[in-house]
Amino acid sequence: MKKSFLFVVAMSCFHYMQAQNPTETKLKFTYDASGNQTLRDLASADGGGGDGLPDEPPVVDTPEPISHLIYVSPNPTDGKVNIRWDLRHIGRVTRIELISMINSQREEVTIGPGNSASIDLSLKPSGLYVVSFHISSKTNRVVQKKIIRL
Repeated sequence: MKKSFLFVVAMSCFHYMQAQNPTETKLKFTYDASGNQTLRDLASADGGGGDGLPDEPPVVDTPEPISHLIYVSPNPTDGKVNIRWDLRHIGRVTRIELISMINSQREEVTIGPGNSASIDLSLKPSGLYVVSFHISSKTNRVVQKKIIRL
């Protein structure tokens, strides 16, 4: 009994030593400035991708923030909300959705002529609403704005 126990302990130690071998490949994680994981890759212990050379930082296509180009007023509101956006920088808004944070209901918003829309919240309960803008540009994006209904 003691011999089998010692054998198991010895094998566990041997396995642990092999797992700590610095020549094995390991996972390498890369994060952006916000702390979001952008890359997960296998890397050898020398810091490279297995070829002995150090890895170059990954190229991450980060779209510029455009939420400041969408205007929602008045906010907070107890009735009608007017929405407009800058067509030169945003591109084409293909769809607008109103999402209630109270009961998770989604409602399609009619896009007005040009670069505007309006939403009537007077018959809706008080609470937080999210307006999602589906934008067709170089990359399809969704931009969200929050509205408080008093």
